[in-house]
Amino acid sequence: MFEIVCEHNRLNGLRFVVVEFLIVALAALLIAGSGVLHREMLRAVFGLGIVLNALAVLAIAVSQIRLGDADDGLLGKPAEYWAEAGRRNPNLGARTAILTVAVLVPFLLVILLAFSHKRSSAG
Repeated sequence: MFEIVCEHNRLNGLRFVVVEFLIVALAALLIAGSGVLHREMLRAVFGLGIVLNALAVLAIAVSQIRLGDADDGLLGKPAEYWAEAGRRNPNLGARTAILTVAVLVPFLLVILLAFSHKRSSAG
C-alpha cells in the first residue's frame, strides 16, 4: 500500500497532493466536528477516520518532498504525457481506485499502511 501511495504522489505531483489531501482532511474534520456537535458519534468517527487516512497520504507526500523525490506530476501536462505515463504505469487506474476507496473508508488506509509496513519490516 505504501508503494501505491508513493506512486500516486509522484505521478500527481507532491505539492499538489499536499494541497489536495489537506483539503480532504479539513473537509472530513468539519464532518467529524459536526458529528461531535450534534452528538452523532457515528458521523464523528466516520469523519475522523477519513481525516487520519488523508493525513497519512499527506505525511507520506511531505516525507517524499523532504527526501527530494521528483515532483513532476501530470497536472497541466499535455495529453501525450498522460498517455505515456499510462503506458509506463499500466496499473495506474486500478491503483488510483484502490487509493480512493482506501481514503474514503474510515481508518482503512491507516490500517492497510500499518499492515504493509509490518509485513515489510518482518520480511
